Amino acid sequence: MLSHIPNQEGAIAAALITGDTTEIKKETRQAFVNSGTAHILAISGLHLTLVGGLLFLIFRLIGLCWPPIFLYMPAPKIGAVLSIIGTFFYLQISGGRIPSMRAFFSFSLIMTAILINRTPISLRMVSFSAIIILLLYPESLSTPSFQLSFAAVTGLVAFYERSQLFLTGKTYGKRILFYFCSLFVSSLIASLATTPFIAYHFYKVTLHAISANLIVIPLLSFLIMPLLLLWVCLAPWPFMFEKLSQAIAPLVTAMHETAAFFSGLKGSIIFLTGLSAVSFSLIVFGGLFLCLLKTKLRYAGAALIAAGICHCILFPKERPDLFLANQGTVIGFVDKGHLYTTQRRKKTFLSEIWGDYHGIPQGQRHRLSDRRHPLKNNLTVSGNNILVHTERFSLWVENEHQEKYPHAHIWISKIRHHKPDDFQGHFIGEKDLPHTRFIYAGKSFSK
Repeated sequence: MLSHIPNQEGAIAAALITGDTTEIKKETRQAFVNSGTAHILAISGLHLTLVGGLLFLIFRLIGLCWPPIFLYMPAPKIGAVLSIIGTFFYLQISGGRIPSMRAFFSFSLIMTAILINRTPISLRMVSFSAIIILLLYPESLSTPSFQLSFAAVTGLVAFYERSQLFLTGKTYGKRILFYFCSLFVSSLIASLATTPFIAYHFYKVTLHAISANLIVIPLLSFLIMPLLLLWVCLAPWPFMFEKLSQAIAPLVTAMHETAAFFSGLKGSIIFLTGLSAVSFSLIVFGGLFLCLLKTKLRYAGAALIAAGICHCILFPKERPDLFLANQGTVIGFVDKGHLYTTQRRKKTFLSEIWGDYHGIPQGQRHRLSDRRHPLKNNLTVSGNNILVHTERFSLWVENEHQEKYPHAHIWISKIRHHKPDDFQGHFIGEKDLPHTRFIYAGKSFSK
């Protein structure tokens, strides 16, 4: 793929089929993240359902065109069996990640429902998929991938069930209008369902996700994925393979440029750093009430969501001012809305995570110029001399008891006094104690 489709378009095409994103540059990935279309790059329910749906349609048409088989078994059931087999191979190619497995089990249950003449899409299908994955990988429950995947599909299926009831017996005009609006509504519901999880795990949300997905998803669904599937099937024939590559490249470019456009819009990212575990739990349980309950009690979910939002505003999550990583050799701290880190490069994974955690924009994230820090030397921030030390040392506190704290691991304090000549350690005056942080054996304490 990389040899036939140039630049980042080839890397994106490879990711759509194999799930391998190693060739995608950071700038490209960030454009999809900031535009709310990052799910396009990860093999998930969207991709596997598109592949499975295409296979189901193809095999069903073949079954209809072959009367001897059609007489013994209905064409939809033939398509259901063969599409399950086809999506299983696609699952193996894509690496078998949690979203892919969730999508495969869900799709298999939908096809099984067709085989036994049951309703194919329901919340029971979602619950069975979750049970299977949790039995195989119970640790996945706490991962963002599992939570985001099932939050989106639960919201969509719950809406689908209610909309089907609403449309029963209605005119065809209303049904056509519903299908026209379904893409917009699906993007809206998926965005609303996943926003609490994105804010809780990644501390920021995208404002233009719905607009970007309205363009990107139809492009992917109706053009790019069918052509990529055909492209893989035609691999043994180089002539057709090359022609198809030329047709795919501009479509992937259009998708990439759409993501870059929405990513570059002003205010595309908003930081939500105050969502505590209590606020998050209230919002999630409120969403479950709305999706799972059938009686009027489900409207209590709206009250729970409102309570979670109010709790987030009134009691925001406490955020630390000091960050430590790699056994204390990498330090970051926040001062007056700016993040300072001791890493060699300004933009690193740690600085991204720490900056997002505090909601600090890129322009207010700095790399400390003093390369001798953090082991032994002082540094200056906003005119204050700061001592950060990560070695084991003895600490003398100047007060009436002349107390001594041995073997402190990390100490951060403003420096105002000098140590006595006869003391071989670090010294802090009594006036500094209210402004001093100690971390001793991994636990914080104060005088």
